[in-house]
Amino acid sequence: MLMRLNRRLRRVLTILVLGAGLSATPARGEEAEDKGPYYDVGVMEARRPWVQWVIAAAMVALCLGAALKNPHRSHLD
Repeated sequence: MLMRLNRRLRRVLTILVLGAGLSATPARGEEAEDKGPYYDVGVMEARRPWVQWVIAAAMVALCLGAALKNPHRSHLD
């Protein structure tokens, strides 16, 4: 009895998933392209990301320092 229920449930779920996948269509097919509210925003000039790299390197150094700290230290040190 339980085995039949599992088979039926699997079949129903398979049909539902396949049906949902096949019936999913884009909201707007080949209609006019929507530019969106930020269409006219200017392009930023490219800069060298040295600040982000310095911050990331400092963060990695702090994490490694905490990870490699002596685990046998007491709270009295």
